[in-house]
Amino acid sequence: MQYLFADAVYLVPISYIVWGICIGVNLAFIISFISRNTIGKIVRALLSFPEGEEAGRTLYELGFKKVSFLSKVVLKEGSSLRNIVYIEGGHFPTKENSDGSVTLDWENAKFYIPDSQRKRAESLYGKPQRWIFLPIFIVLSIFCAALMAWLMPMLMNAII
Repeated sequence: MQYLFADAVYLVPISYIVWGICIGVNLAFIISFISRNTIGKIVRALLSFPEGEEAGRTLYELGFKKVSFLSKVVLKEGSSLRNIVYIEGGHFPTKENSDGSVTLDWENAKFYIPDSQRKRAESLYGKPQRWIFLPIFIVLSIFCAALMAWLMPMLMNAII
């Protein structure tokens, strides 16, 4: 087994590094895939309506039966999706609860995509990715990682 010297005390097998990279790339691809397909539903629904703040729609008007936890996370202030999806009036409406506390009014918040962000929204979320690409990518990356884990020790021996 070929080792890569990380420091003078501990030896790390090259195959561990190759498989670690493979796992990281696959996790990143899966997260990106899910993000573009699930979060993209909101953007694709907004893209079906006209542009501008006056065309703002609530999540119910966009076809969502309830305001889910995922919707709240991706549409909260400061999220990356909020760089594309704006809220009517520039800030969330609030409501006062029966106990006197003030919370965000997700049911009445109207979202829209301004004309300046429309092309970006279409390029990032316009079409959902096809599910067939997920297993194909994973199988190919595992094959490449296995090949590299087998080849790297031989290449390292040839160089050294």
